[in-house]
Parts: sequence; structure tokens; C-alpha cells
Amino acid sequence: MMMRKLIVFLLMLPFLGLWLELHVLVNNLPLNLEIPLDFVISMGLTFCSLIFSKIVLDLLYALKDLYKKEGLITIFPFIFIRRKRVNVRFSPYFSFHRKSLSTDDLKSRIIWSFIIEIAIILVFILKIPFAIIMLTTIFFWTIMDINHIVFNKTEFLFNQNKWQKEDSFESDLTKTLKDKIQKSELSYSDLMCILLYDGINQSTFLTDSELFEDILKKIEDSHNTLLCTGLVELLLYEISISNNNNWQEKVDKIRIRLIRINQLDFFYYTSWLRQNFDFCMNREYHKMKSRKLLLSNKKIV
Repeated sequence: MMMRKLIVFLLMLPFLGLWLELHVLVNNLPLNLEIPLDFVISMGLTFCSLIFSKIVLDLLYALKDLYKKEGLITIFPFIFIRRKRVNVRFSPYFSFHRKSLSTDDLKSRIIWSFIIEIAIILVFILKIPFAIIMLTTIFFWTIMDINHIVFNKTEFLFNQNKWQKEDSFESDLTKTLKDKIQKSELSYSDLMCILLYDGINQSTFLTDSELFEDILKKIEDSHNTLLCTGLVELLLYEISISNNNNWQEKVDKIRIRLIRINQLDFFYYTSWLRQNFDFCMNREYHKMKSRKLLLSNKKIV
């Protein structure tokens, strides 16, 4: 818990530093902006800078031989898999992930974070605004990488297996997830990794595994709203895949599970979830809206 708070604190530092630098630049322009318009513009520029830097960094990462060998490239907000494109919408979870990260990268990311921090201090002393903005955004994403390495270890299992469907891999994944459930470490990001895995392979991992009861029990005990929401998202996605492949037995099985979750009634009711949930309860599966994943520019539902 202390480690997570430290990383959140380190993430806030470059974000606030970037906002302050942009705020000063905006106020120095002859625009005569009034409060709170100057604040809103500065905040908008801060997010735009972070997004643009992510695109540039991912393009640079895409040039590395490691990506070419694995055939797995992340370019915000897209994921390229062996010349196939997967568009995973503007989601904070997927957008911030680098599909080449491994636990071996932790040391190098920590070293780079210190180097960048020293560089930021130097350019601040030299008063070079553009360099400050550039280095601060890079520092932000470096800390984000450290966050993923420390707290999203499940994803590395998928990375090591190139996100391919294999029985031996799914057996290892099931054991890992069961261990995380027992230790109360299962997260929303774990469920979203499974969702992406299902989308890539057109599979129904959760439905085919024995994990549902364990996850549901954990949710009932903890009343974890975010985890419950992730479970609903994943099941609705798997029911779409099952319906499109005419796996009626799986469709009925998932529908019964969703009815059980509906009785808990504490997941987030986004418009996408609510609509699809209602269609599912009424057995109107053909009306269910896509999760908006694209593979080879073809919609996966």
C-alpha cells in the first residue's frame, strides 16, 4: 500500500509540474484570459501534451527490434498484433500499457527516472520551457511504466505468451489468478487483460475456466464496485462472442451469471453496460452493442 501511494505521488509531481509550466506560458501570452479560463486551457494543454508524448514515445518504441520480433506493438490508442489492428477505445487501462514490458525492465526504468529528474532540474535552471515540458512528460510515462511493472504482473504472463491461446498458458494463468483472488490482489486491470485476450483469440476464457465463483465470492465479501464492473464488462463481452459463434450453451450459462450479479446491484451503470445488460436479460442478444474492438479493421463483438 505504501509503494502504491509513493508511485501515485511521483505521478502527481510531473503532472503538476507540467501544468504549472504550461500555466505560466499561457499567462505570458497576450491573450488576457480571465479566471478560470486560463486554468481550463492550461489543464487541457497538459492532457494534450501527455497524450501527444505517449504517441511519440510509442512510435519510437515501435522501431525497436524487440517489437518486430514479437509482432506486438502498442501505439496509443491502438494495439498492433502481427499486422492486425486492435482498437481498444480511449480507455485509460489499455492506453497506458506497453505490451513489451517485463519485470526485468524495473531496474532500467528506475535508473532512467533519476536521470530524467536530474535533466529536468538542469533545464529548469537554464530556463528552457520546451525542454522542461518534453522531459516532464517523459518522466510521467516512465513512472507509469514502473507502476505497471510493480502492480500489473498478470499482464506479463500475456506478454510472454504473445497473447496467443494455448492450453498450457491458460492453465498457468488460472493458477496465477486463483492465487491473486486468495490474496485479495485481483484487479480491474486483470479482468481487462482477459477481455483483450478474448478479443484477440475470439475465446471465452472466464466462461471456460473455474474462476467465476471465486471472483463473485470475493466481490460479495469486499463489495468492490470497480471489480464488479470489470466482471460485468467481461461477461457481456464473452456473451457477445458466444452469441456470434452460436455457442448457445455458453450464452445461457453467462446470462445466468449476469442475473446473479444483477442481484448484487453495485456495479457502475454506464450507458454501455446498462443497455447491454437489459438486452441480455430480455434475450435480445442481436441488439447488444459492440465493445468497439477492431481486428484487421473488422469489428469484434
